[in-house]
Parts: sequence; structure tokens; C-alpha cells
Amino acid sequence: MLEGYFKGMLMISVEGSNLERFINRCNAKGITLYNVARQRYDMMLCSIDLDNFKTVAAVNRELKCRIRVKRRYGLKFLLNRLSRRKAFVVGAAMFVIFLTVLSSSIWRIDVSGADRLQVTQILKVLEDNGAGVGVFKTRCDTKALELAIKKELDDVEWVIVELKGVVMDVRVIESVEAIPREDTAPASLVAEVEAEILKINPLRGDPMVKVGDIVSPGQVLLNGLFDRMAEENYYKLENASGLVRARVRYSGTASLCLDDIDHRFFTGREKTVCTVKLFGVELGQKRSVEFENYTVETEEYKLFSRGALFPIYGYRRVYKEYRPLTAEEIYSLGQEKILTMAYNDANRLIPIEAETETQSTEYIYNEVTRVLTANTTVTVIHNIGVKRLFTDEEIAAIEQKYQGKKEQQ
Repeated sequence: MLEGYFKGMLMISVEGSNLERFINRCNAKGITLYNVARQRYDMMLCSIDLDNFKTVAAVNRELKCRIRVKRRYGLKFLLNRLSRRKAFVVGAAMFVIFLTVLSSSIWRIDVSGADRLQVTQILKVLEDNGAGVGVFKTRCDTKALELAIKKELDDVEWVIVELKGVVMDVRVIESVEAIPREDTAPASLVAEVEAEILKINPLRGDPMVKVGDIVSPGQVLLNGLFDRMAEENYYKLENASGLVRARVRYSGTASLCLDDIDHRFFTGREKTVCTVKLFGVELGQKRSVEFENYTVETEEYKLFSRGALFPIYGYRRVYKEYRPLTAEEIYSLGQEKILTMAYNDANRLIPIEAETETQSTEYIYNEVTRVLTANTTVTVIHNIGVKRLFTDEEIAAIEQKYQGKKEQQ
């Protein structure tokens, strides 16, 4: 039956009183009847090969049955119908070609597992090795891509590249960052700036200050030399650490000449006037501007590309009203600006984690030079301790000193 489908088949109806004889005659002639179904006592439906249609007609000459073709099907008839619809055939062929090409390319890259690494770094390695969006999958060697990613990116411990349809799935596992070992070299904790001690929480080291003390820069807060020779007959050198929070005052200064401040305050009222200038003569409605004080912003438009032959220009003038500032307003505006400048001058020395407690500002005005100066003091609270390592000479001197004490005892 499959061979008959390629050559073409017919569904026919046979109507007459000799249906049994018709079937027997067809069997005798070697004609195969498919899907025989009797509709009435004198009518049946069946399918035959297209090549056997003339033989069936010859068999039916003696039986006088009425044969009608109900349906034609098979590859031969399908191709005949498609030959009359060339646009459909071309469109279907192009669709199949495009679908094949598109399904053979990579159209999305999914990257997972990247934490410290940037996804763009992985995509750049893939692109440098010939893989990316729009590239044919046959050109992508996943094993080579995995080796390239591990070679180019040091933070990648494990990587797998898989092709899933039109998606390239890249999964990475980053190498574990080594936890830096705590420095154990002998050191003391000293004050970074002049400050008032508010809280001291020593973890290692001998506290040398207490709450309320005023310390100067470089003063030892936690001593790395733990001296207990007098009480318990021992000493040790250690890496002092702890939290020392203190109140610190930072100063900032800034100066500003009041003559450098814009003495105008724009009210927001505007008026626009448009005119045309033709051969040196400006045309347009002359509108009076009712503003007492104003500035003018002018925009020129060339109305023709060839200005030499047709010197026609358009002008748009915007009049903006302002009022002069009073002396008090200028002084107040100067204070606002110079306060910000002075605070920024002090803030460049303040650590990021510091907590601001108070801020005070003193203004000095020189009436002759019209220069306004601001001196601001910002009080903050932060940790002031910094490490100062013992030198090899200091360590040797300490060990020699205490060794002598032990011998004396």
C-alpha cells in the first residue's frame, strides 16, 4: 500500500447488484482492493491503485456496475496540486531552510555561578574563541571553550559548556578565596590623630590609656609589650589589637569674595520675540519688554541653505527677568556657599565610617576686600587606632633587657 501511495490511489464507489462477483473478478485479475466498506446492499466503497483503474474498468464491462471516483490521494496527486501553487512551494522551502539555519545557530548564552567574575568577562572569552550569538553550533567546540575559560580566568575552578537547542549554557564554579591569616608580628596600637578617648575594648595588648584621656598622634593606646615581670615574672610580645573609639575634631577653611557671586535673582518670568532679517533689514513685530531688569538669549536660524544668495535669517530672542540682590541677600548666599566649601575641606580628612556629632562655623568678613572666610569645626567619633610594628632592633633590645632582669632575679 505504501508503494501505491507514492504512485497515487483512488477511492471509488461501486454500485450494482453484482458486488460479490466484482470482488471475485478483481481478485482473479490480481487487483487489490483496500479498505472495502459496504454502504448498502448494492453499494460499497474501496480504494485501488491508480495503475489498476483501467483494469477495473475492463472487469466491470460484463458486470455493468456503476463506478465513481470519490477521492484522489497519494504523493503523485499532491505534487500535481503543488505544481500549480509555486509561491506556496517556494515559501515552504524558504521556511524550512530558515528554520534549519536558525535552529543550527546559538541565539542565547546563559551564564550561571558567576559571583566575583563579571558575565561580560566570560562572554569576551567565548567571543575570542569563536563562540557567540549567531554562530553555528557546529563551529563551537565545548571542550575547547571550557579549557579557554579556565586558562583565561584565574578565578574559575570548574566550568562546563553545554549546547541545549539554540541556547549555550555556561556553568562555572569560582575558586574559593583564601582567608588571609592574621598578622602575628609584634606591634602596638597607636593613635592616628589627637582625640578624646570615649571607649576602649582591648583584644590583645596592654592598655596604656583610659576613657576621658586626651591622646596625641603616635601615642601608644595598646602596647604590644605585655610586661608582667614585677608581678608574675614574665613578659611577652604580641600583635596588639582592639577597638578604641574617640572624639576627634577636624577643621576646614574656605574663603570667597562676595563680588564673585552672581548678584541677580531670576524670577522665572520670560518673554519670547521672533523676527526675520531679510537683506540686512529685520522684520517682525516690535514688542516692548516690560521687564525693568532682564537678560537676552538670542538664537539665529538660517532659513535657506545658501545664505550668500538668499540672506534670510530668523531670530528667536528670550528675555528673562531678574532683580538685583540686596547686600543682605548676597551675604546670606555667600555664607551658604562658603559653608559647603569649608565642610568639604574638613570632610576630606574624615574617615568614611565616622559618625558626625557636631559642626560649628565661624565667619570672618573683611569689608575692604569684601572677602568672607569660614572656619568650620566638625566633631566626629571613630576608631583612631593604627598598627605600629616593632622593628627588629627594638625586639632585640627588649629581649636583651628582660633576659637581664631574669638573670638578676
